[in-house]
Amino acid sequence: MSTRHRGTTSGCFEHFAHNFPGDASVQLLAEFCKVQGLAVQQWVGGKRFPQGEALIRLQVFLHLAEYRVNELLELPKPLRQLAQVIAVDVLSVEDVRTQLGYHNTQEVYRLLRNGGLIRDRQNKLERILGENSKELDRQLATWRAQIEDLLAELEKRETRIAIPVKPAEPADEASAEPPVLEAKAQQPEQPEPSPVRPILGYERAVMADHLVAALSALLENGDSSTLTPTGEPDPRPLPQAERLIVATVVDANRRRRLMAQLLLLDSDSSL
Repeated sequence: MSTRHRGTTSGCFEHFAHNFPGDASVQLLAEFCKVQGLAVQQWVGGKRFPQGEALIRLQVFLHLAEYRVNELLELPKPLRQLAQVIAVDVLSVEDVRTQLGYHNTQEVYRLLRNGGLIRDRQNKLERILGENSKELDRQLATWRAQIEDLLAELEKRETRIAIPVKPAEPADEASAEPPVLEAKAQQPEQPEPSPVRPILGYERAVMADHLVAALSALLENGDSSTLTPTGEPDPRPLPQAERLIVATVVDANRRRRLMAQLLLLDSDSSL
């Protein structure tokens, strides 16, 4: 399998958390590092970062997930193997401290962080690795398979989500079912309005005669009161300008001309 990412421990872990989110990856990493899932979530959120044994386990986990962790690669091969011995529980940190002759576990962590072994301890380390090589290989193979299966499943799930859905092909017109028409509420039929009857020519002539007669009477009355639309006397006197207009209309010489013009006017026109 090709390398997923190469960088520092924090850089590789950030890449892992971004590309393999979810409870399954958090649970597996927490199991490998022997911490609570909440601790892993804090690593992901950047609130804290592992130290000591948890840091060694995280580096080995990323190595098994095909990450190339710089801090691990910079160590000599025997020390990388020692980190793996601790990470997969072949030996505990306390067992390594005792067999290498260190006073406390911090010296073991310092060794796996900076390197540097004296010859006496190099011989002890070679003996430790030789005695536990078979168990180390077995544990590494077991964890590698478990990690690869999970990451492959997560990658497959992401691939399924990314595949676009092909639109359904339209059915043949012959086999297609006719669309169901929704029944509309029965609307009551509205009666059509009666067409407006046009005014006939003789009716217009009669209307013109009545109009001229009314204007003549108005002119003869002079300033006398006229009637309002309700039939009551209108106290307002007829203005001089209007009297002149009425006199012009009633003029005997122009009566026929007025009637001819009225006949041409539309039924809704007014003087």
